[in-house]
Amino acid sequence: MHPLHDATGAAMNRYLFGIFVLSSLGFGLILIPTDASESMSACGDADAATSQLVCNDPELRELDATLYQTYIQARKGTMRGLHRRLHGEQRAFLDGLSACGGSEARACLKDAYLTRIFDLQTTYLVGDQRDPVRYICGEADDQSVTTVLHATEPPTMVIEHDGRTEVLQLEDSDRGSRYEGGYATFWTMGNQATFAVKGKSSQSCTTKVGAGTR
Repeated sequence: MHPLHDATGAAMNRYLFGIFVLSSLGFGLILIPTDASESMSACGDADAATSQLVCNDPELRELDATLYQTYIQARKGTMRGLHRRLHGEQRAFLDGLSACGGSEARACLKDAYLTRIFDLQTTYLVGDQRDPVRYICGEADDQSVTTVLHATEPPTMVIEHDGRTEVLQLEDSDRGSRYEGGYATFWTMGNQATFAVKGKSSQSCTTKVGAGTR
């Protein structure tokens, strides 16, 4: 299981709770431009050694550009009340890049970028997504799970079940598509699926082609 599962799930829950609180207070979505005085990109905003390594390496430079665009999208898609938190997270990431040094510096930076991009995409729901699909589960068909696939890297699935939201990540599988998280596993095979909550028996689920939330 990927080590980001638990951290990503916790971040998602905090994010959704923040949306609930701010919505309850009457705040709406506010789209504002980014702060032009701060680049939030390693090529122009990290220490000299890190900046030089990132900007002179084609792959790292591309990851830096991808991260910057993902950050911009995340900022535009969140409420003003969350901008300070997002800014602080990005600032901490850039400051932390200086910890990557020595012979493993490049590998360390690449892993850091991939992890940060994944975190932004899943926590702030950045990127393309498919329409929601509702599955009926359980022996009595008395439970439902709503899933939304997101085109992150690696691919992720956001599920809603029993009042809880969880981000699952695509894992290797010899058949179908298996998504795992700290709370649950959802394994799809055509119109059928197997759903398992941690500590409980798995359930068989089914849906019809094109079925939505309701």
